[in-house]
Amino acid sequence: VNLAPADIRKAGPVYDLPIAVGLLTATGQIAESAQAGAVFIGELSLDGSVRPVSGILPMALWAKANGRRRFVLPAANAREAAIVGDIDVY
Repeated sequence: VNLAPADIRKAGPVYDLPIAVGLLTATGQIAESAQAGAVFIGELSLDGSVRPVSGILPMALWAKANGRRRFVLPAANAREAAIVGDIDVY
C-alpha cells in the first residue's frame, strides 16, 4: 500500500478501513461502483471489527466541502459526523 505523497506524515489508525476497502476493491471482492464517491474512515481491530477514531468532525466537513456525500465510519462516530448535515452517514 502506497500512502503518497511520502513527504506528508501519516499517523493514526484512520487509514485502516480505507486501505482494507481498497484492497477488497482491487481484488474484486467489492464492486468499485458500490464504494465510489464514499469516504471510509476507521480503525480495524484484530478481530475485524471497526473501532472509533478521533477527529471525525473535521473529516466530515472536508468530505462535504469536497463534494462527498457518503461517509462510512464506526458506529460510535456516527453522531459526530451527522452534525455536519447534508451527508449520508453509514
